[in-house]
Amino acid sequence: MWDITVGGSATAGDNSQSAVERELRCDINIAHTPASVHSVSRSLIINPRLEQCNMDIILETSRLTIRHFRESDIDALYEIMKKPEVMYAWEHGFTEDEVQDWICNQQACYQKDEYGYFAVISKKSGKLIGQAGLLKSELGGENILEVGYIFDDSIWGQGYAIEAARACADLAFNRFGVNKLFATIRPENEASVKVALKLGMRKTGTYAKIYQDKEMPHDIYMIDKKRYDDE
Repeated sequence: MWDITVGGSATAGDNSQSAVERELRCDINIAHTPASVHSVSRSLIINPRLEQCNMDIILETSRLTIRHFRESDIDALYEIMKKPEVMYAWEHGFTEDEVQDWICNQQACYQKDEYGYFAVISKKSGKLIGQAGLLKSELGGENILEVGYIFDDSIWGQGYAIEAARACADLAFNRFGVNKLFATIRPENEASVKVALKLGMRKTGTYAKIYQDKEMPHDIYMIDKKRYDDE
């Protein structure tokens, strides 16, 4: 499920678990650096020392650094994901435990697929302002790749979602070699639809996603590589 919600970052004290306890609970050995990113274009600035420095930075744009999630991101991400208005597509704010599980799931995806949701950091403030990334899904019996973006409401309307989404789309087409990229969006989420349209996506259908035993209608948006390259 990949809907827009945009984020300012905030930090909170660790009142529930120590860093060691969180590390043990997650129990995932992060592979920090995927293979180098090739031929990524548009607004992206590729870090030429990515592999040599063994960093977890995936991409950079003019305003954003996009990197793997770390255990130390839990508090800042919780401040974003705890808001029901931000997590609109899920219809509830996330608990701290749910946010911790979310980060662990993304780290597992990095090991398996080299992608997932990534942390999005503002270069100006140095703070976590949201997340964007790629996710494997199944739609109508077909394996697909989706792009998604979640940012806190404090920075909505500043273009961060489309900037991060374009970076992830470039990654999908030029690094991972997909021919089609999808987004599944709640019909009433106009902001998320605008981002998909700015990417050049077109609505191709509808489907119902089941989440916590509830049926949630979604519209399907898609763009193929040829049209993306022509945009």
